[in-house]
Amino acid sequence: MATSGKATCGGGFSGRAAVSPPDRGRESAVEKVESQEGTCTARVGNQLLHLSPSDGNLPFPTFVQFSPTDVILARQEVAGLSVRNQLRGKVCRIVPAHQALFIAVDIGPILWAEVTPQAAAELELQPGVEVVGLVKAHSLVAVQ
Repeated sequence: MATSGKATCGGGFSGRAAVSPPDRGRESAVEKVESQEGTCTARVGNQLLHLSPSDGNLPFPTFVQFSPTDVILARQEVAGLSVRNQLRGKVCRIVPAHQALFIAVDIGPILWAEVTPQAAAELELQPGVEVVGLVKAHSLVAVQ
């Protein structure tokens, strides 16, 4: 059974961080939510977002949230992993925090990732650099 609806995805793209990143209030539409055969997907801009199968019980999520610590950044798509969500975008902002950096990635909405300064240096992260944000489907929480 397929369900479609429109929801906003604000908390997930600013996360449940202990330190609230700037632009926390920015929201973006999550559209074309579909649940069928044990899977639940939605569109974020032009990218497909895989949700936990249990989220298929909702008519459609109001928000999808996750922690910036649940985001792994890579410089290119990665094969051979169980992670369902590989969201392409460009680094648009880097915000220093206590012993970490918050990386804002424009994937349509802003996706926040928390990385160590060493990881940011190894990946040569700076505004304008293209990256892929990897997020496990089970890290996403659909809330109304």
